[in-house]
Amino acid sequence: MSSISDDEDGETTLSQVLVHSSVSSSSESAEESSEESSDDDEMESYLNDSSSSEEEPVDFVTQVGHHVKSAIKTIIGTPESRFENRTNTTLKWKEDVAYEKAKAEYLMQKQLEQTMVLQQQQEQKLETKRKRKHKLQKKANKKNDKMMANKTELCDIRNQKLDAKMTIVSEIRLHRLNVDAGNVLGFIRRKPPVITTSSSAPALPSPIPITEIEKSLLHKAKTEYRTEQLLSTSEYAETLGRKYGTLPAINTPPPIVHPEQIETTVELILRLAPPKKEEPQDKPQANSSKIKSLFTINLKRFRHVEICQGDHIGERGCVELGRSLLTGACPRLKHLNLGWNDIKLRGVASLGKSFAQGACTQLSHLDLKANNLDASGLQCILDALAVGGLQNLKHMVFSCNMIGDAGGKAIAHAFLKGSFRHLVTMDFKSNKIKNDGCRAIYNAFTADCFQRYGPALELIDLRRNQVNQITAQSFVPCPKHISF
Repeated sequence: MSSISDDEDGETTLSQVLVHSSVSSSSESAEESSEESSDDDEMESYLNDSSSSEEEPVDFVTQVGHHVKSAIKTIIGTPESRFENRTNTTLKWKEDVAYEKAKAEYLMQKQLEQTMVLQQQQEQKLETKRKRKHKLQKKANKKNDKMMANKTELCDIRNQKLDAKMTIVSEIRLHRLNVDAGNVLGFIRRKPPVITTSSSAPALPSPIPITEIEKSLLHKAKTEYRTEQLLSTSEYAETLGRKYGTLPAINTPPPIVHPEQIETTVELILRLAPPKKEEPQDKPQANSSKIKSLFTINLKRFRHVEICQGDHIGERGCVELGRSLLTGACPRLKHLNLGWNDIKLRGVASLGKSFAQGACTQLSHLDLKANNLDASGLQCILDALAVGGLQNLKHMVFSCNMIGDAGGKAIAHAFLKGSFRHLVTMDFKSNKIKNDGCRAIYNAFTADCFQRYGPALELIDLRRNQVNQITAQSFVPCPKHISF
């Protein structure tokens, strides 16, 4: 009871304070006083409610739980709502597949339409081009027809003039024949001009008609003229033929007789012996025991030769030279020049075989340029070097052949085998070596073992080969002993 009385006393004091504040503020304005009075009423109702709430306390935890449950239901939903909103994965997959299929069909249709449009445009362009070409061809045909008509007309006029000229010439010839025969001048194939006769003028006899003799004479004259023309034409044709080599010349110069080479010479020019004329069988054969040689000389007799140069000895001559060198001919040979001799593979194979078996041990210069040799021919020489032949060889010339990439790789392998230890210069210009062959040579001759396998090498010449610009730039910086 005491607590209740204390609360009532507190309420009365609060109401008194509010009343006092309302009385003090009533002097400001009538409207403000009315508002304050309404605020006082609200305050009193609030105090009454608070007093009643203090008397009956509210369960706040329960209210919060209800609010949380309602929020969870709103977010998650009830089982019924979740069942209604669920999705079927199979149906969704089918819908996706149907969509992709329809999309692909649509794209294909659009692509077909674009292709058809492009084909139509190309056909229109081709048709336009065809029409233009047809017009140009038609115009050109008209021009050619007109030109041919003009030429035909000119040819007809020329023929008419020629016929008239020949007629006049024949009449003049017949006139001369008549004069030579003592006949009086007459007119052939035309009437004589009208002449006013007088008593003093002598009467002219009638013209003599053309006889068979005159016709034969005229035909003979035409034949002689045609013969002269043909003779002049044939002489001109023969002159041109002899001038350009299609016909043999009339005054063919005699073959060059080379001086005989003595056996003690140092420089030797190797030539093939001319073919001998066939002798009749009845004539007894002289010197049948004499050995037949393919060359003009017997190589075995030339023991002091140091420089040997071939003069178009060909494949057979090079094969015979290899056999002769193998049997001991020219033991002091130091310089062998067989360039431009067309020795081919058989000839260089014979030389390689003789070199490999110990021939020409003092040879220091070997020239085989422009002999139509490929990588197989080069391999014959490299094999001879690999087995120890040509120990004194310093300079080798193999330019203007066709060794290609295979030959370039063979050169690289031979260098790495140590076959070029004694070589100073090598010339492989104009050999159709492409990128792979030149790259193989570059990698071999710039390796770390260069000083061991090529101590004397000063230059390997690879100019005028088929290397593109990109590959050539990859060889930069290039050492001094390699020249591309």
